[in-house]
Amino acid sequence: ISLYLSFLLHGSRKKEHDYQSEIIGKFNALFPNLDFVSSEYKISNSCRIDILAKEKQNGKDVIIELKTGRNNPTPQLIRYSKYFKAPLLIGITEERLKDSEKEEGIIYYTYSDLGL
Repeated sequence: ISLYLSFLLHGSRKKEHDYQSEIIGKFNALFPNLDFVSSEYKISNSCRIDILAKEKQNGKDVIIELKTGRNNPTPQLIRYSKYFKAPLLIGITEERLKDSEKEEGIIYYTYSDLGL
């Protein structure tokens, strides 16, 4: 019974890839000012950007990092930003981050903010 309860509590939970697929499927509606470029965009042997986009108006690179649970996208966004010239950074999380966990200059959303 405990395995069954564990599955009910945790097994049906959305995974990062599920959110990524939903966002890509609704990308134009969610981010009308951005053009989708790629998902899982490889910037080095060990680094992949969840979603890479560009601003329609000026062509500026946009890095979107997705996280589930209490995970914070900030460290990865900062690390990935070094591969681009002044990119726009967006972190999307399941749970709202505390102000102390946020970095100035990064835009933060929760999946529920986006209607997911």
